[in-house]
Amino acid sequence: MLHKMKQIKSSNPYKDLCAEYYELDKPFASQDALTYYLGHAKKARGPILEPMCGTGRFLIPLVQAGFEVTGFDNSPHMLNICKAKCQDKKLQCKLLEVSFSHFNPTQKYKMVFISSGSFSLLTTPKEICNALSCINNILEEDGIFIFEVETLNAISKSIGTWIASWMKKKDDSLIVLNRASMFDEEASIETTLCRYEHWKNNTINQTEVEEFCLKLYKTQEIESLLNKQGFKVLKRLTPYSNKKAQDNAEIILYECIKKKEIL
Repeated sequence: MLHKMKQIKSSNPYKDLCAEYYELDKPFASQDALTYYLGHAKKARGPILEPMCGTGRFLIPLVQAGFEVTGFDNSPHMLNICKAKCQDKKLQCKLLEVSFSHFNPTQKYKMVFISSGSFSLLTTPKEICNALSCINNILEEDGIFIFEVETLNAISKSIGTWIASWMKKKDDSLIVLNRASMFDEEASIETTLCRYEHWKNNTINQTEVEEFCLKLYKTQEIESLLNKQGFKVLKRLTPYSNKKAQDNAEIILYECIKKKEIL
């Protein structure tokens, strides 16, 4: 069931061809990632929320495993793919088209997770603080917040260079992606200009362009934000392992809880 709620314009809308390309490129979660999140879902013993759920490569396996999961995303194109997959598998789950700023749940959650570095799509201080504040408010007192962020070690190795890749659809047509990135050192934001083209019978019959931005973090920067928004970091890990993240890690996975109030 897809519910529409008021949303704000995003710089990363994941439009039609982008969402199709994403689904072709990443149709399933890796087994180690899925095992990790399923393990925490079992420990949560209650409702789960996946903000920025995209096409559902994590949400759907969790629902199939019997967990109560709500997902939201501000891209209708990504959510439509997720909805179609749920319908195909005859799964009932709650999907919301909404941003953090307009997410007003009627319940709290035992587990909130944002997978695969999607948190880095929030690029302005306002967006980031709104998201962390929202999560803190909707998380149960004994709940867990898990998310992954990209670090400054993840800066593209091909800054300023156009590179191309493509994915083949079931009808043998192609979605071709051309992209070039630049990095703003002052804001720690990597901006990638993307041009998606649908090729069929050697003809380009659809083109789509978008600006894709990622906020890259220093470890102390994200941990300071978490502290200010009422979170305590339990673990800072290499994704999907029990190993502490190294200083040169490109992605860090955080396991957090709410700070206990001192009466």
